[in-house]
Amino acid sequence: MATVDKMARVFVALVLPALAAAAALPGDSDSCHPDKMTVYRMVLHTYWTREKFPKHYPDWRPPAQWSKVYGEF
Repeated sequence: MATVDKMARVFVALVLPALAAAAALPGDSDSCHPDKMTVYRMVLHTYWTREKFPKHYPDWRPPAQWSKVYGEF
């Protein structure tokens, strides 16, 4: 359970500043088109190594399976 808590803290520490920076960017009032789909791209860089996580580092990793997330505000 402690590992999940640490991972959650790391995730919040990485995502919160990115969201705050994105919210602080000046936006054009003319560029908002609610009838069109908006696509966001996020890149996550981790420091997951065999030395840091010897028990949880996979010897074989299947191809990543990501799904598109659709949201409505």
